[in-house]
Amino acid sequence: MRSHSELEAFGRTLRVSSLDRVLWPLANFTKRDLLDYLSAIAPTMLPHLKGRPMTLARFPTGVEGRGWFQTNCPNGRPDWLRVREVPGKNGQRFQYALLEEPAAILWAANQGALEFHPAQEPGVLVVDLDPGEPAGLVECCEVALLLRERCGPGAVVKTSGLAGLHVFVPMPDRAKLAEAGDGFAALKQRARQIAEELAQQHPDRITAKMLRSLRPGKVFIDWGQNDETKSMAAAYSPRAAPYPFISTPIAWAEVEEAAKTRDARGLRFLPREVLARVEKHGDLFRI
Repeated sequence: MRSHSELEAFGRTLRVSSLDRVLWPLANFTKRDLLDYLSAIAPTMLPHLKGRPMTLARFPTGVEGRGWFQTNCPNGRPDWLRVREVPGKNGQRFQYALLEEPAAILWAANQGALEFHPAQEPGVLVVDLDPGEPAGLVECCEVALLLRERCGPGAVVKTSGLAGLHVFVPMPDRAKLAEAGDGFAALKQRARQIAEELAQQHPDRITAKMLRSLRPGKVFIDWGQNDETKSMAAAYSPRAAPYPFISTPIAWAEVEEAAKTRDARGLRFLPREVLARVEKHGDLFRI
């Protein structure tokens, strides 16, 4: 991908800038590198974005600069990029971007978006496992396995790309809930019940309460993510961490191995590793 002002991508012409800007200095990972990764992963990533209003984590000068979460679609969007109006509090109306084709993902990345956070999907129970030091990814793997026991074999898991794991559980009546556009209250109640029961059974390892003072040495099961106003990093999204780690779908066998060996170093993935995994295994995040 050459450094020029126009980029032909997936049948669209995009105006791009600052391709040599280093976005992740510790990895010397540039905007050009980011666009290359997103171009390669887009066909696999898109099914997890389509139809879902997108919050963008924008860091125009890179991860060491100022960043913010943006719900309204950035100015200057191309006429082919769709938006969805979403009501907010106090009568506000937000125009969320819909990233429904590969070029749309690249356009957002050129605007400085390093992370892609789609709105939650009706009919899918989600849990964010967030460890409090000295607990870490190993402890999250242990808790994820407890969740799988409670939620059944349909659960899928991915790394957050930061310190924890995300567990998704499609409900049996998922299609009906999605069509009706409701069901978040029931999902949240169910997720909270599971979190609180596990916290009661394993009080030294798990907390279901949001107070940060209760988290050291434990894994917080964030059941509150089951809300139409919430969003989480998409599968295959980069994260604005010191290195360009990716929120990566993983197999339960990998979770089991990390918990058994108490070594989760193999569960942190950079873009090149993610692309190799997809080529070998396909999309492990099928829900």
